[in-house]
Amino acid sequence: MGASSSTEEVSPEQREAESLAASTGALTVLEKAFSDLSDPQTHAKCFELSIDYQSCEASFKPENFPGLLNHLGHAIVDQFFIAEKGGLDWVAFLNGYTNCCGRMPTSSSLNNLLKVFGLAMVKSGATTGLQLESSEADHKINGYLLPADLLILLWMCWVMSWSSKNPELSKGKAKFGLPDINNLVLSAVSSCADGAADLNIWDCNLFDSNIQLPIGKLHVWALRTVPNLPECLVQFIHSRLSNSSPQQGLVHFPYPEKYCTSSLHGKGLNRLWSNIEGYNGPILVLISATSEDRSWIIGALTHQAYENKDAFYGTSGSLYAISPVFDHFTSSGKEKNFVYSHLHSPGYERNPKPVGIAFGGSTGNERVFMDEDFSKLTGYLATEAQIFEVEAWGLGGEKAKKVQNSLKKREELFTEQRRKIDLKTFTNWEDSPEKMMMDMVSNPNAAQRERR
Repeated sequence: MGASSSTEEVSPEQREAESLAASTGALTVLEKAFSDLSDPQTHAKCFELSIDYQSCEASFKPENFPGLLNHLGHAIVDQFFIAEKGGLDWVAFLNGYTNCCGRMPTSSSLNNLLKVFGLAMVKSGATTGLQLESSEADHKINGYLLPADLLILLWMCWVMSWSSKNPELSKGKAKFGLPDINNLVLSAVSSCADGAADLNIWDCNLFDSNIQLPIGKLHVWALRTVPNLPECLVQFIHSRLSNSSPQQGLVHFPYPEKYCTSSLHGKGLNRLWSNIEGYNGPILVLISATSEDRSWIIGALTHQAYENKDAFYGTSGSLYAISPVFDHFTSSGKEKNFVYSHLHSPGYERNPKPVGIAFGGSTGNERVFMDEDFSKLTGYLATEAQIFEVEAWGLGGEKAKKVQNSLKKREELFTEQRRKIDLKTFTNWEDSPEKMMMDMVSNPNAAQRERR
């Protein structure tokens, strides 16, 4: 192992390298993994990654994607853990890990991801518009990506992310589907390509085109649209070095859980409410709708429990355009009108408020509003659409689910208790209110005779 014992003199370089590695919380993991990475003959095997590409279902499957995954390990080693003739020494190993997984701006982490991607593409023999200019001071990235290249980059991040969460995927070829992310690629094209304003997003064959996405603009798009994308590389490297799960020092987000699907549970606000009531956690509502013979999907993310109120409320939230083009719309920060969810009031209302669910805007000028039957959606730009499907996903993990289940059980218990009539509370049947009511119904003149 490269770490020195307490009796050995430690150089200032090693002391600094160990201090930086310790700040990431991974020093112990690195000490155990160093022996595997120090051997030039085996160090790339630590980051090997392959999938059963033939069984993957996707509308477009680039031929060079499996080759890129096969060379990913060598690209990571050449970028961060390059060994000298005598092998990789302890200090260089620590510095390589810190340069990849240490604390740094997101833009720097994104540059690392692009460098690894570019090296893997070159090693696999694929052509790429990326230009990596090496110098002692820095590694500059210029050039461009084609839409097909961006698809491969995003898929590479997807596979690395899944491998980090599922260590068994590293034991052999994994079989799982690759996501349809054409909407994400189209989002980048719409934001980065020259002449994107003239692009017909409804009829565009992206992956057969030679549309160039300049790296500078793509960098800005990624930081705004998918800011956590570089974490896929960081988590992948850390998971392979630690070779265990869950990984020390990594944040694992809870898996989403579908709470309501209108085609399965029924359409309407009441149906949705019965499934999400009491869920005090982030909720993502997905809405599929059709207008002017065009189908599209939008989403609304809120971070608190839904309430039956006749006014807007909430602490934070976002709106998303999901298909055909992905985009993310955050709050302006001027108002707190994140969500409006109003069911029918039990009593009389002189000026009843709209019944339905809305996100953003203000009453009467909502950004997105669904009526109580979930049949029609209206928007602030006089948009009107027919709703096809509504889904609600809980993102609060097991804790939010347990709290909701506890509240539901308590409500069920109270409801059952209210239904029961304890006849023991009455002295006898003859004196009970039920007996009196039954007598009056069967013989309405009985009460009059008693009074006489």
